[in-house]
Amino acid sequence: MSQPDKRRYVGLDVHKKFLQFAIIDQDGQLLQEGKVPMARGALQRFAKTLLQPSDEIALESTTNAWAVADLLEPYLAKVVVSNALATKGRTPGRRRIGNGACSL
Repeated sequence: MSQPDKRRYVGLDVHKKFLQFAIIDQDGQLLQEGKVPMARGALQRFAKTLLQPSDEIALESTTNAWAVADLLEPYLAKVVVSNALATKGRTPGRRRIGNGACSL
């Protein structure tokens, strides 16, 4: 478990039957990863046992992303739902130019 004063970030990859998660600390150290079934009870157990109130979560906007975000939001400091089409190509070391990306 991480120290209470260290910020943690949680990435979610939401699928139809399960979600995959990765929890990292503010230094980028992987703390935990795993899968959770896509069921209300399983998601609530995930939130209650593995998440901390200061955690920040990011997930891609998919069919059921908003339901997941709404369910987990009360357990977290911040939830970010990203539109993959709007953020495609926006990674460190790359800059969007017109309709394409250019390596710097």
